[in-house]
Amino acid sequence: MVLYHPLKFILKFTFRFWFRKRYAINNNLPKDTGIMLIANHGSAFLDPVLLATFRPEKFYFLARGDVFRKQPQRWMFEQMNQTPIYRPRDMTAEERKQMTVEEMNQPTFDKMYDCLSNKELILIFPEGDCIQEKRLRRLKKGAARMIFGAYQKHHVKNMCFVPVGLNYTNPLQLRKDVYMNFGEPVSVEPYIELFEKEPVAATLKLTRDMQQALEDCLVIIKHKETETICELAFDVMRKKENVWPWYSEKDANFKIEKEVAARINHWYEHDTNKYNEFRHKLIMAYRIAKKMKLRLSWLSYSRLNALDLFSLLFLPIFFLGAIIVYPVWEVIKMITNKIVKEKEFYPSILIGLCSVIFPIYSAIIALFVGNIYGWKVGLITLFILPLLGYFTVALLEPYKKVLANVLIWSNTRRNYLRKKVGEIREDLVNI
Repeated sequence: MVLYHPLKFILKFTFRFWFRKRYAINNNLPKDTGIMLIANHGSAFLDPVLLATFRPEKFYFLARGDVFRKQPQRWMFEQMNQTPIYRPRDMTAEERKQMTVEEMNQPTFDKMYDCLSNKELILIFPEGDCIQEKRLRRLKKGAARMIFGAYQKHHVKNMCFVPVGLNYTNPLQLRKDVYMNFGEPVSVEPYIELFEKEPVAATLKLTRDMQQALEDCLVIIKHKETETICELAFDVMRKKENVWPWYSEKDANFKIEKEVAARINHWYEHDTNKYNEFRHKLIMAYRIAKKMKLRLSWLSYSRLNALDLFSLLFLPIFFLGAIIVYPVWEVIKMITNKIVKEKEFYPSILIGLCSVIFPIYSAIIALFVGNIYGWKVGLITLFILPLLGYFTVALLEPYKKVLANVLIWSNTRRNYLRKKVGEIREDLVNI
C-alpha cells in the first residue's frame, strides 16, 4: 500500500479542479469502533476515491472483481486498499466449475471481518451495481451478512454502520457541486441479538434499515421520466453560494433539492394535471432562457458586488491560464471519450487521466523553461503551473456571474423570464 497516501494527495488536489464546491453534511464518525460506511453507487471509482480523499482515516473498499483480472490494474487497485468482490457474472466458466461465488469471495470477507474487528473503516456499495441515477436501488444482503460474519468470526459487537449519500449536481461536468451527506451512526448490537435467535430475520431487518437510512441521505428522483424536469427545477431553486471556501458543511441546497424532488415525485404519482402544468411552465422558461443565451441556474446569481468586479482585473492571468490548460484539457477529454463506453466510468477515467497527464504536462513545460532560463526558473514554473490552473478554473465562477448579469440586463425580455421563474418558484413554496 505504498502509493495510498501519495495517490490520495494527488487526487485530493485534482478534486479541487473538478468540483466547484464540496459539501460534507453531518460529518461526524464515531471513534473506537469498527465502521461500515454504506453509500449509493452512481459514479464507478469516483465514489470511493472521493470519500477516501476527504476523510483522514484509511479506507478499505470492495470493488467489482472483473477489474482485477489484469495484473497492472490489480496492483493499482491494491495500492488504493481495494479488494475484489466477485459477482457470478464476473467468474470465468472454469472458476464456476471449481468453486461457488461464496467460496471465491471468502478471502475478501475474511479481510473485511478482520478490519471491522480491528476497529477500522470499510466502505461498501450495497446496491451491487453502478448506475448513474438519482435514486436508490434495492440493497443486496451482502453488507448485513458481512456485519454478522465479523461477529461470528471474532465475537465482536462493537460495530456500527453509517449511511452516506453521494449527491452530485452533475458528475459528468467540470465545476459542479457534490453533497456528501453522512447519516447518524447505527449500532449493530440490537441486530446481533436478533441474529443469535433468527439469523434470516436479522439479515432482512438490517438490510431494510440500511435501505431507509441511506434513502434519507439522498435526493431521490423516483421516475426516469421526471429526471429532466427535476434537474431544471433544481437549477431554478438552488442557491448560488460563493466558490470560496471550497469546503462547506451547509445543507441548505441539499434540503432544497430533496424537497423539490419529493414534490415532483408526488405530483407525478398523484396529481397528473398539476405535474403537466408545472412541466409546461418549466419548459417554457427554459426555452425563453435558451433564446436569451442564458441558463436557468444563472437567475440564481445575486447582483454584482465589488469582489466580482475586482476579479475582472485578473482577466489577463485567466487568459494565460486558459491558453496553457485548455489544449491539454481538450486532449484528455478526447482520449476519455474514445476509451469510455459507459457514462458511469466517464468522470473516474477523466479525473484519473488529469491526475497523470497534467503533472507530466507541467513537468515538460518546466523543463522547457528551465532549459532556457535556468533550473531555478524551471522549478518556480513547476510550482506555479498547478496554482495557475486552479486559479483559472476558480475564476470561471465570478466571470459566469458577470456574464449572466450582463446578458440578463441587456435583454428586454428579462422581466418576462423573471415572472415565469417566479411562478415556478411559487409552485414549489415552503421549500
